[in-house]
Amino acid sequence: MTAPWQPLLEWWFGSLESPNEIAADKGTLWFGKRDSQDLEAQTRFGGLGRAGTGRRID
Repeated sequence: MTAPWQPLLEWWFGSLESPNEIAADKGTLWFGKRDSQDLEAQTRFGGLGRAGTGRRID
C-alpha cells in the first residue's frame, strides 16, 4: 500500500537517481514562482494538509 503522501514527495523530489538529474529536473519547481505550480500543488495535494490536520493520516 502506498502512503497517501508518496505522490507529493515524488512530485516535489522526483524519482531520478542522480542528485544532479533531480536538481536539473526540479530546479524550476523549487526555485521558480509560477501560479500554475501553486495551482497544481493545491489541486493535487491540498487534501493532504486538510486530512493531516484532521488526524486522518497515520
